[in-house]
Amino acid sequence: MKTYPDCIVCYLRQVLEALDLNDADEDTKREVVFRATRAMEKMDFTKSPFENTGIPHSIVARVLDIEDPYAGAKVEMNRKAEEIVKKIGFSGIVQASNPLDSLLRLSAVGNWLDYGPPVNKNLDRINELLNDRKVLSARYWQNLRKLEKIISMGKLKIGFLGDNAGEIFFDRFIIAWLSDLHEITYFVKERPWINDAMLSDARIAGVDDYATIDVVPIKNWKLELRSPAFLSKLKNFDLVIAKGQGNYETLGQEKLKVFYLLITKCRLVAADLETQQGKIVLESRGY
Repeated sequence: MKTYPDCIVCYLRQVLEALDLNDADEDTKREVVFRATRAMEKMDFTKSPFENTGIPHSIVARVLDIEDPYAGAKVEMNRKAEEIVKKIGFSGIVQASNPLDSLLRLSAVGNWLDYGPPVNKNLDRINELLNDRKVLSARYWQNLRKLEKIISMGKLKIGFLGDNAGEIFFDRFIIAWLSDLHEITYFVKERPWINDAMLSDARIAGVDDYATIDVVPIKNWKLELRSPAFLSKLKNFDLVIAKGQGNYETLGQEKLKVFYLLITKCRLVAADLETQQGKIVLESRGY
């Protein structure tokens, strides 16, 4: 996906949210907003919204002189997510009539824990999404059958692109289940990128008990998700599952075999996927 003018408004909302998370005063807010606005005038709109998010967020980090403006928020999201997954329990999910479906939906609803789009982060909403089958997109079941067929073909090398802190606790369930047969590599961000999960989050969530942890490179606030080296790495997997809107925005047009799993929290992403806002999407590309 390309970046749209509408994205600028969303970037500025994110900037103010990050400043509020760090108790910035009004003078600092004005400085950051004006600097970010000027920087975005030179933005490459052919890049995805997710790639371009480094422009305004790098200014937040530099003005505040902190490496990770979302560090505190990520700690809180991990804590709350851990509380919820403990209540849900693993055994009941895998004993469902279709464990893959149940585990995918559980992983997907964790995608609600996001500081990118303007969504209510009340975790009660996660339980509502988990139990409402009406939120599944029209192609969900068709693509679920494709995925079931692929993972039943024998031991696979699976690359799993993670998304947010907190959400990573919900991914752990499906990673654990897949790891019984398959070899999993779970990708987190190399450096801070909004509230995306990093290596420390993967360890806190226990994902490293079931998967090898690798990183999506970030150099000087530039996301290298589409770099030739990283795309080549993805092509070496038998199966790739990518979580969240950002991975879809950035990789959706690439010639890759990927299953995208996300909630459409942005109307532009929903339109690109030919569905409605607020839907749980399992989208296959290249299969």
